[in-house]
Parts: sequence; structure tokens; C-alpha cells
Amino acid sequence: MKPNPNSRLARTVPQFLLTHKTPVTVLRASEGEWVKGKWVPGTVQSVVVEANVQPLKGSELTALPESDRTKESIKVYSVETLKTLEEVSQEEADIVVWEGKKFRAIKAMTYKMGVLDHTKTICVRFPETPQDQAAYPSP
Repeated sequence: MKPNPNSRLARTVPQFLLTHKTPVTVLRASEGEWVKGKWVPGTVQSVVVEANVQPLKGSELTALPESDRTKESIKVYSVETLKTLEEVSQEEADIVVWEGKKFRAIKAMTYKMGVLDHTKTICVRFPETPQDQAAYPSP
């Protein structure tokens, strides 16, 4: 951990000592590519991230798009920034595996003020159709 010279506390990465953290598996797809006129999706890699996972509050649920409000949802606090869907490049969002269920990262809010830099990511339950399971196999 590199200390930030502008920080009065001389640290920028939160240790999550009061709230605790746990290892969380993140499924991350690499960028796909066009091969001979056909789209070939990227491979899926499993990454372990130290995070604090919590349920969303009622007020946070109402801020979600209407189609996601009835889905199970969590918020993930971590030092690493989780990827959300990139509309231009069509890069897939990260999938967080929590308690055996898969959640898609839909909104990432990064806080970088020089003290306790972290990212809060909102994730909603991933549909578990056979096509989804083939695209993101279990770790």
C-alpha cells in the first residue's frame, strides 16, 4: 500500500477493520473479438476480491431501474473497481458470486479523495437461464 502524501492519515486504501471483509469470487469476461466475420466472446476468468458485502437499503432499491427493483440485490465495497457493462465496446459486466448466487455489477461508484479510496458497486441477481450458465460457468 502506497501512502498518499496529501493524506493527513498517510493512507489511502481502507483496511475495512471495523466492517470486516471476506474473499468474494468475481467472474470477469475478457474482451471478445470478430474472427472471419463472426463474433467470438472472450474467455471468463475467476478473480478473488477482498470485499464487504451488504444488502441494499429500501431507499437504494428505489433508485434502481424499475426492472431491477424486484430482483435480489447487494452492494459490494472493495478497493478494486468492478466492471459494469461497457455500452460502446460491449464489454461484459463482472459477475459477483455471493452465497452460491450470481450477481451482475450494474453501477460502480468510485470514491477517490486521498483517504480511504474505495468503490461501492451495486449488483443485481443474474438470471439463471441455461444460456447464462453456459456463458458464466460456476468457478
